[in-house]
Amino acid sequence: PIEDMRKVSDYDFDLPDELIAQHPSEKRDQSRLLVDAGGEYLDGVFQDVVEHIPNDSVLILNDSKVVPSRLYAQKKSGGNVELLGIEEVDGNPNSWRCMAKSSKPVREGAELWVSDERLLVSKGRDDEGLIEVIFPTSGIELFRAHGIYPLPPYIKRPKEGHEEDATRYQTVYAKHDGSIAAPTAGLHFTEDLLDRLKGKGVIIETVTLHVGIGTFAPVRCENIDEHTMHKERVTISEKVAELIKSGRPVMAVGSTSMRSL
Repeated sequence: PIEDMRKVSDYDFDLPDELIAQHPSEKRDQSRLLVDAGGEYLDGVFQDVVEHIPNDSVLILNDSKVVPSRLYAQKKSGGNVELLGIEEVDGNPNSWRCMAKSSKPVREGAELWVSDERLLVSKGRDDEGLIEVIFPTSGIELFRAHGIYPLPPYIKRPKEGHEEDATRYQTVYAKHDGSIAAPTAGLHFTEDLLDRLKGKGVIIETVTLHVGIGTFAPVRCENIDEHTMHKERVTISEKVAELIKSGRPVMAVGSTSMRSL
């Protein structure tokens, strides 16, 4: 029973490297789809999803947008530091909490350089292993100018990233900057698929959940009940709240939409 699966080791399974796709399908809606049709499992492609979503249902999407928040910086000494911008500090767009990877700890007061941009470490590593960094401009602007998209570690990319990631590691309905990882279940929808769903009477609405450090942070304890989950920023409109109480079937696209609801 799932309630007895309390150890991290209970979730171990073998996933051969050759089965991990390093690039998406040429067309978004041509990825493979497995359908549980009342206990019968059907193989298909993602565009078939239109046939499996009830006409009178409410489809909830997460419209958070991935920020290219991975930066490669250098210390004054020449040492390399990889930064991953997690979130603004107290709503200040120029100050960000970041994950930092380097051969030696990054100390408070350290100067870092990204191209000719000077960054200042205003606070050393906290209990979550994050540092605070002051940028010369807003973090979003700096990321757009110098950052790359923080794909999962099992997706291999050169240091400079890959040109397709800017569009394919983003949903077609992404709207609000804030995520450090894509709400991946929605990556396969196209504008055409969404139009076809609307045409058959499906109501499509969005919530916004910015995917944060929890998606990257390792579970370091053996018992999953002892793992500390990170906070996430969620926005749900009153209109969506009313719709999910309306009695219509509600379908959440992906775990981020599901836990928002």
